[in-house]
Amino acid sequence: MRLLCPIDFSSCSLNAVKWVLDYYNGSPDVEVEILHCVDERGAVKLYQAQVEFDKKQAVTNMQDLLQKLHEDYPQYKLTTSIMLANPKTYVLNRAVEFNADFIVMGSTGLNSLKDITIGSVTEYIVDRTDVPVLCIPDNVSFSSMDKIAVGVDDLEIKQPKVMEQLSKFIEPYNPRLYLCQVKNRVKNDDIVFDLRIEDFIPADNVEAVVLPKDITVSNTINAFALDNDIDMVCFIHRKRTWIKDLFHHSNLKDGLYDLEYPFLIISD
Repeated sequence: MRLLCPIDFSSCSLNAVKWVLDYYNGSPDVEVEILHCVDERGAVKLYQAQVEFDKKQAVTNMQDLLQKLHEDYPQYKLTTSIMLANPKTYVLNRAVEFNADFIVMGSTGLNSLKDITIGSVTEYIVDRTDVPVLCIPDNVSFSSMDKIAVGVDDLEIKQPKVMEQLSKFIEPYNPRLYLCQVKNRVKNDDIVFDLRIEDFIPADNVEAVVLPKDITVSNTINAFALDNDIDMVCFIHRKRTWIKDLFHHSNLKDGLYDLEYPFLIISD
């Protein structure tokens, strides 16, 4: 299992690293690369000194972080890298080079909260990568993985094997899955989804539910998660579906930012 963890040294991005290390509970089969990008795009001569300062500060911060992680998580194979690069494109390329199974990110960053990570880097990555993206909100610690809400629509999944990615992620815990479909109007609690999902998830551990939309999809999912002690939310990311409320450019920042639970985004 290979995890790529882009960080900006914000508390949220560092918390995401801690969350996923706790999740895998010291498994010797997990490799983690912690990546920080110093973005020097457009830096004119006047600002080169600032770029150099940022790079030196990043080196110091990364050394301190690695020392702390080695103390707290001695079982893991941890590597770090600092690059002078555009984080959007570099994370994408590095995920392929590293053969990452998952990209793990904090759901907000240092600058302007919604804009630096979710509104910018995460949105860019989600729309362009085939690697599942796991986002962890700030101040959320891992304690258990007993229940997962999986957002589904009524369309056929183009690549059913993407469900193997979810199955691979949940394998250490075998949680109960709720296949959740959000609808503007609910008739007789009907739910229609691609039944091939159950080829990859044990049917006896799956429950299908239909949820009446409450203002936004994120509000609906949050309410369901709260009422049912959900530990994580998963979305199969596709365009032009009911999930567009979360992934359409005009709504992505607010939709994802409003989620109060760890969420896994799998692209179809």
